[in-house]
Amino acid sequence: MESLSQDLPLKLMVLALTVVAGVAIGVPVYRRFLGLLRDHHAAAYQALGSPTIWNRSIVKSWKMQRFLYTKASRHLGDPRLDRLSAFLRVFNPVLVLIVLAQMMWWLL
Repeated sequence: MESLSQDLPLKLMVLALTVVAGVAIGVPVYRRFLGLLRDHHAAAYQALGSPTIWNRSIVKSWKMQRFLYTKASRHLGDPRLDRLSAFLRVFNPVLVLIVLAQMMWWLL
């Protein structure tokens, strides 16, 4: 227990920096993705419920995740949207895994 309390500030700082970096990278990319979708593919954007960065609806969030992970953006024929979609499909789960790994590190 003593070792946990001694390492806690370092581990908390590493976790906080990871979350801050994840937000600093992920939010602008997601914002750009939604902007492209809204501005160049209005029908698809509206079909998804006009999603925003801070979706307050589980249905909208679920539709957006399904759109990303089923690679539905490929049907729109927009290479910029495809690149951002591919990035988010990798970035989101990797960030979650890194945060979970750091939380497990706390327990060691």
